[in-house]
Amino acid sequence: RTGLPPKKAKKKEYAEKYKDFRRDQIKIEMASRQGAEGFVVIKPKLTAALNPVPLPMPVLEVDRDELPRKKIKTGRIGVDAKLQKIKTQNVIGMIPGKTDPDSVIILCGHYDHLGKQGDAIFYGGNDNASGTSLVLALAEHYAQPANRPDYTMLFIAYGAEEAGLHGSKYY
Repeated sequence: RTGLPPKKAKKKEYAEKYKDFRRDQIKIEMASRQGAEGFVVIKPKLTAALNPVPLPMPVLEVDRDELPRKKIKTGRIGVDAKLQKIKTQNVIGMIPGKTDPDSVIILCGHYDHLGKQGDAIFYGGNDNASGTSLVLALAEHYAQPANRPDYTMLFIAYGAEEAGLHGSKYY
């Protein structure tokens, strides 16, 4: 969907001009510039997501199937949220190079994931486990004296990536 009124969405010039207007982030930014104090996004399915960019206003996502069937003119929403700081860490290992120790090759992956939120489970096998296990396997390989590389190898497993690339930005 384009997010445009149905009559405008059918016109080719509007559809092309506002094609990026499908993204919620664009809509939120435009609403903020117009003076909106909050934003409601109606979704066909709610999923967990961490926004790495601070939003300019409160944004509420609502499951389309949970909306009342009659029109509502005004409403009031209360949110009880608690922010908490969570400690995390990067894990770094290094193998000095034989002939060019001042040249570095970095191999990295991230080991964090969203885990379970409510009844939803966010499996990280293909995203997290595969990358981290490859980094560990390569570190084990190059740690063997017979496989010592010419260049210095730096192996990094990042934490806090799902929440906005915090581990890699810190490094």
